[in-house]
Amino acid sequence: MKLLLYTIIFTLSLNLSAQPGDIIGWRINRVKEINGLLKIDTNNHQLLWERLEIVFNPHFNLYTQTRKPISKSDFMLIGDDHRLRNTYKNVDVLADINYLIEHTTTIKKGFNQWKKITTADFIYKKGQYYYLNGQPEQALENYLIALQKNPDSYLLNRISISIAAYYYTLDTTFNLENLEKALEYIDIAIPKEIENTPETFERFTDKNHHPFERNKIMLLELTNKNERLKKYLKSLAKSHLRLYNKEIKKSDDYKKGHSHSIPSTLDKGLNYLFKVAENYYKVEEYEKSKRILELIIGSIPDNRKKYSYYDTYYYLLAKIYTKKCYKNTNLEIDNLINTIGSPSHHLRGVALNQLKTKLNQLIINNPNKPKLFLGKSFLIYKESINSKMVDKKEIFNLLDTSQNLGLVDYRIPYLKGLIFTQYLEYDKAIVEFDKSIAISDRNLNVYWEKLKILRKIPNYDNEKIEAIKAKLKKIQQPDFNDTTELINQIDEL
Repeated sequence: MKLLLYTIIFTLSLNLSAQPGDIIGWRINRVKEINGLLKIDTNNHQLLWERLEIVFNPHFNLYTQTRKPISKSDFMLIGDDHRLRNTYKNVDVLADINYLIEHTTTIKKGFNQWKKITTADFIYKKGQYYYLNGQPEQALENYLIALQKNPDSYLLNRISISIAAYYYTLDTTFNLENLEKALEYIDIAIPKEIENTPETFERFTDKNHHPFERNKIMLLELTNKNERLKKYLKSLAKSHLRLYNKEIKKSDDYKKGHSHSIPSTLDKGLNYLFKVAENYYKVEEYEKSKRILELIIGSIPDNRKKYSYYDTYYYLLAKIYTKKCYKNTNLEIDNLINTIGSPSHHLRGVALNQLKTKLNQLIINNPNKPKLFLGKSFLIYKESINSKMVDKKEIFNLLDTSQNLGLVDYRIPYLKGLIFTQYLEYDKAIVEFDKSIAISDRNLNVYWEKLKILRKIPNYDNEKIEAIKAKLKKIQQPDFNDTTELINQIDEL
């Protein structure tokens, strides 16, 4: 009863001093509160653990390196804040961990805890303490002991990534043996069996992705395990595409409320397939790479094909059409323009300098191909977008050349509209955006750019603004197409 009364009074007095949303303030107050409670109940295991979780709870990833402590209390200051020093400096982390290891088997769920705590948790935290105090060998020893203590799946993953980090960061130079060891422990979190058997992912659960899947992909690449890598990437692709198929079968209201997350799931599946295509390209299996790219591009919903993050798909396909076995300049140009001419101001994963050199050479060899001049105009625009003003005359000359050579493409007036907007010539910009919409009325970005201008014009017709907003609302809803056929073809790739 006395302890309960003390807790209530202490909690009220401390929490009143913390500002709303001040997480560090709350942590400081809670540690002070626990310190007071431990004076009454010295060996309360649950309080000792809770204090440890506040004072010393680092989360490791594959790149976490061991280090020497900067100061005597530095081992406790993960995410350093000067206010923590005075509060935490008297907490003996290692002594508390050792006490719990010696005297405690388990701690049941309690305040701010969502799982049962066992000896494995204590030993793992001891390993983390050693790792962040420049004693990686002692850390590894504790990790391996914790691994033998039957940790739950969450702790198993944390131990696995910590051991993987030990090996991955052990040498500053490439060391195949250490990378193999790092992969061995990532394989504990993501078993090899999953490389051949797709998971049943579920939205809003902890089963909507694999822990450390990017680390596993990278390590499979670095250790040249190409067959395993391709199988794993295909498995991931199928897992995400199956989840996508489940999501698009739900109600229209659900799909409207998840108009970003559902297409994102599709993109994840397609991106994993793209990595398979890249892998085949690197080993000069161009036929397989080309087939996968064509399947990917064919699976992109029509009202999303103009988005910038598909540029790498088109760029790799363009490179394939430069190879002797598939040499086709027209298709190379088409895919290059799809790479460059996206509505975005930026390119993802494609170097502007490489594209510029390639385009200039193509223009020399093919001076009558109008798309090349459109592509070059976009490159110049994207190259100078961060400067105060783009060179309007140069870009317009290139666009006019494209038109004079017979090209009709919504991106010609669209780019003119963007440039007029930058020069604050809004009336001219609106005219160009309307021309672009007349050629292709399914491009989201054109409507957005026009809407931004109209909002800047005083007393502009509100009905026209509302009409554009209504059109935007309609076309920005993604087309949802079932990918079962694509999934069935993945095994044949």
